[in-house]
Amino acid sequence: MNFSLKRIRTVAAVTFFLTLSLFVWSASAETAPKPTALAPLHANGAAIVDDQGQPVILRGCNLGNWLLNELWMMDMKGPDDPKDHWQLEELLQQRFGVEEKERLFAVYRENWIKLRDFDIIKSWGFNTVRLPFYYDLLENDTVPGQLRPDAFKWLDRAINMATKAGVYVILDLHGAPGGQSMDQCTGRGGQNKLWLTENRKRAAFLWRAIAERYRANSTVAAYDLLNEPYGNHGNEPSDSMLVTTMDELIHAIREVDQGHLILCAGSLRGIAMFGAPASHAWKNVGYTEHFYPGLFGGVPAVETHARFIGLDLRAKMALLQQWKAPFLAGEFNVVFDKAGGVAMMRRYYDIFAAHGWAATMWTYKMVKHQGGRQPDNWYMLTNLDDLKIPRFRTDSKEEIESFFRTVGTMEYAQDDELRIALTSRQPPALT
Repeated sequence: MNFSLKRIRTVAAVTFFLTLSLFVWSASAETAPKPTALAPLHANGAAIVDDQGQPVILRGCNLGNWLLNELWMMDMKGPDDPKDHWQLEELLQQRFGVEEKERLFAVYRENWIKLRDFDIIKSWGFNTVRLPFYYDLLENDTVPGQLRPDAFKWLDRAINMATKAGVYVILDLHGAPGGQSMDQCTGRGGQNKLWLTENRKRAAFLWRAIAERYRANSTVAAYDLLNEPYGNHGNEPSDSMLVTTMDELIHAIREVDQGHLILCAGSLRGIAMFGAPASHAWKNVGYTEHFYPGLFGGVPAVETHARFIGLDLRAKMALLQQWKAPFLAGEFNVVFDKAGGVAMMRRYYDIFAAHGWAATMWTYKMVKHQGGRQPDNWYMLTNLDDLKIPRFRTDSKEEIESFFRTVGTMEYAQDDELRIALTSRQPPALT
């Protein structure tokens, strides 16, 4: 059999399987009532429901690179570029002083996400954003265990804009004190020190303060306790340490807030170590993981995603039903067109929704030197025109500030193929 004919038959078989799976899983989603506007949410068994007990399907995206900078999302990959959020702060502070560094970051945060962005997100049919943030928004390392005077400025700003747009917010501690892995996405790579007693206490202090502030705020859909607690890949925190840490954070929140849904993140080994929330006497608690088959494990192909959906997801769905625990697919992205691209993204959203899962793709916005939507991308939108991204070690303060303002006013290039795939009545065919 020639390769082309074999490929056609394989894709046809995969499409049949995915369509059949979606038909079986979608019956409950088709009859689920639509949520009322920003009603308070909580867990009811494996479902997320509003205050009338009606199921609510949370469907949205991540606001990455806003309140914790991941510099690859601004096309910074050169040897002289800062490698993470902490290095960027240190560099700007060394060059311009503490006050100017703080002012420049404020300019950036005022512009990276604005009200127009929430309106765009809503226009994609989304009702939820996951909001990654860095612990140092709330607490400075020089005075651990004490809130900054402006601790909630940016979380308040985000939640207020979301409220105006009618969009739920999942608060995601993306970078915890000491770092929960070696990765740059914790804000400072190479640490993995959250697991020390003093840092776990700091994290618990922060979550208690967050819960106390937002306990009556129904725009906040859930607290996502720790982003990707992966440790030192291959040497993750032990199962018992991860469960203990989550338990400490949950108890800190429950001292002041019984109402909000709490989400515990699995390690690279998954969520099996937790067991049912009831086994820990956890109430209104669910789980979350991130899914990147073909990117981090396996090859980027339609078949990789078909196996993942047919085996891994189906087994996880059965386990969560048994545990009576809700779930958030907190990050996912097919990225590669050859792996199914936008059509496969639609299938993920539909399958998650059919099982009552919340889902937030990575990511809403990225910028790059070359303007326009490019294939094999991670974003919903990017800059339409070419963009001068500064060299932070050498460019002037005025050039840096100009860039920070530009990201709030520039014209966007949306990924229209993805938008149409996610908003059309029928899912597009896999090719």
